Amino acid sequence: MKIGLAISHDASVAITTEQGEIISAIGEERITRVKNHVGLPINAIDLLTRSLDKSELTECIIGTNKELTFLEAKQILSNLDGNPSNPVGKWLPVAPGQKNNLLFFGTTPHEIIENKLKLDFPEVFMGVKFTWENHHDSHLGCALGMSNHTERLLISLDNAGDGESGAIGITRKGNFRSLNRISSLDSLGALYSAVTEKYNFRQGSHEGKITGLAALGSNSEAVEILSQFVSVKNGKVKIINAHKLKDIVIGKVASKFGISLKTKMRLDQIIDLAESKTVNYADLAFAVQFILEQSVLELVSFWTKETGVHDLALAGGVFANVKLNQRISELGQVKDVQVFPNMGDGGIAVGGIWSQLAKRGHLSQGVLFADMYLAPSSQINDELDLNNLESDPVIKIEVIPFNSLAKDVAKSINNGLVVAFHTGQMEFGPRALGNRSLLMDPRRGDLVAIVNKRLRRTEFMPFAPIVLEDKFDEYFVKSDEQSLTPFRYMTMTCDVKNHYRDKVPAVTHKDGTARPQTVNKESNSMVYEVISEFSKITGLHLLVNTSLNIHEEPINYSLNDSIKAIKSNAFDILYFNNFKISVN
Repeated sequence: MKIGLAISHDASVAITTEQGEIISAIGEERITRVKNHVGLPINAIDLLTRSLDKSELTECIIGTNKELTFLEAKQILSNLDGNPSNPVGKWLPVAPGQKNNLLFFGTTPHEIIENKLKLDFPEVFMGVKFTWENHHDSHLGCALGMSNHTERLLISLDNAGDGESGAIGITRKGNFRSLNRISSLDSLGALYSAVTEKYNFRQGSHEGKITGLAALGSNSEAVEILSQFVSVKNGKVKIINAHKLKDIVIGKVASKFGISLKTKMRLDQIIDLAESKTVNYADLAFAVQFILEQSVLELVSFWTKETGVHDLALAGGVFANVKLNQRISELGQVKDVQVFPNMGDGGIAVGGIWSQLAKRGHLSQGVLFADMYLAPSSQINDELDLNNLESDPVIKIEVIPFNSLAKDVAKSINNGLVVAFHTGQMEFGPRALGNRSLLMDPRRGDLVAIVNKRLRRTEFMPFAPIVLEDKFDEYFVKSDEQSLTPFRYMTMTCDVKNHYRDKVPAVTHKDGTARPQTVNKESNSMVYEVISEFSKITGLHLLVNTSLNIHEEPINYSLNDSIKAIKSNAFDILYFNNFKISVN
């Protein structure tokens, strides 16, 4: 077996077979409750290896930080020693007293991390070979996992990793190779994050808010300003901005004297300039979304023409942008687009494994994963939590027969209640796909504002619909050649058919799109039954689906996480297996 680690932003762990089929995977944030946890995923390692025959583990592949520095190694480990200046899971500078006390772990940055893992988990790592994979090769590995062993163009784009912000690759006749690389100095992800920060949202976490906000904006001079700094030439992104100290100093001096030197501006200065040309709040978001879409479409157009390959597989944080993914799928020269469900850095725990195995010619030609319900069951702890609830005077528990459960849930939703569905194995990645979801009535146009207030969220997009797979075409539009797979994992928007937009306002965005998830009896039988029962009442074959968590917290893992949420009035009813839990 292989164990894969992501040890930077959104740390995670994956266990696969020797040929790369996923056995289990989980993000560290789900256990520590620190969103986008940065650092060694020690809790996830412990959880995933606890019941394994550890003698079968042969290799640890770390899917990033191939160019690891001593400072980065110290930062990765510095939040493990309890120093209050370095909270667990945060990426902060090394605090006082931590500058030298980590050196005894090794003489190279990689040795420091490896020896720490051996020290803390000797049974797991002592006899295991360590391999460090390039960050964007790992993202390409994630994209490769979506190729279904067919010829595909592979694209990775994100903020930055190992000195790069993107890579282009191809899989053809069983071979996987890189075609081109994009420097971190030319990062579309960094540009988008700079706008995120301009809106006082958090980089690396709140970019989705900008995507939603963009639909509320309009074309302005900000688009023209950004277009002067961003271009695509010969299949590579180029951003004209200052990246050396000399350039920055020259730019500041010139600015002081009223001289505009667009080649000497930092990203934040470029964004400031673009923002100065807007009047409405949402127009800067519109501008950066427009530039992102146009740039990536040019990139895709170049490489489809260059390679003659018209099917795509995508990974990297930029492709968390579901509207961008729709625009790519609508390009005339593109046939089918796939997006790895855990497209951000959390996915490289498995992407690093797939990349390495593909380079060696050892990657399985079978199914690498069947779904994203990959977290180990928390059943034992959940049962203990459930037993403790019986003596809680605030909590009311009813037992619903399994053959009546779907009907009971559908009835609660039709009565206007916000229902939490907590069952089975938790999803791997940023999307709740039914096992850790809030399910609601899509007919209620007031739902978005009401529920976001209860969850303490500040979102601009409506919630996503979850729809019966065989009814997708009744409500939504896609090209004939685009498969439904991206919609199984909620990784792409599409247009809502005109005559349904007013009927399901809770899931229809201002631009007439939605981000649907499809479900069938095989993928999630319980949610399938709930929607089927709801359709008998209302005639609609879809529900609202948003993640089961409150603002700034990861998706809930344990039952106790969801109990805390219902006690805070985040939702009305919690269905845990066949238990119906509410607050008195």
